[in-house]
Amino acid sequence: MTDVVTGPFGSVRQRLGAGRRPGVFRDALLDVGVRSYTRTMTTTLADYVEAGYALTPDQRLEAARMLRLSVEQDTQSDQPEIDAAWDEVIARRVAEIAGGAVELVDGPASITQIRTELAQRRS
Repeated sequence: MTDVVTGPFGSVRQRLGAGRRPGVFRDALLDVGVRSYTRTMTTTLADYVEAGYALTPDQRLEAARMLRLSVEQDTQSDQPEIDAAWDEVIARRVAEIAGGAVELVDGPASITQIRTELAQRRS
């Protein structure tokens, strides 16, 4: 059974399965207000989301999995640059410690030092 769901971007046929009721997506749009909905999504994205409701639950899960994997691939593409930057920071800090350029301070002593500096700035 299908139902035509009308949203701010036209209509889409929605397959109604067990537990689904006609117009669920349309009702959600009305609940948040079409204005706030369209302000946060581009027309193309909203069309994809709206069309997604016509998919079966298994198809929606597969689409969500594929989208998640694409995001992970995008974020992982920068990982070598991030790792290289951290390697530089670590090497610099180790060299500062080994060369005696900095003095290591334990946790409680560093908190005391920060509180003292803040108190001096406030007065």
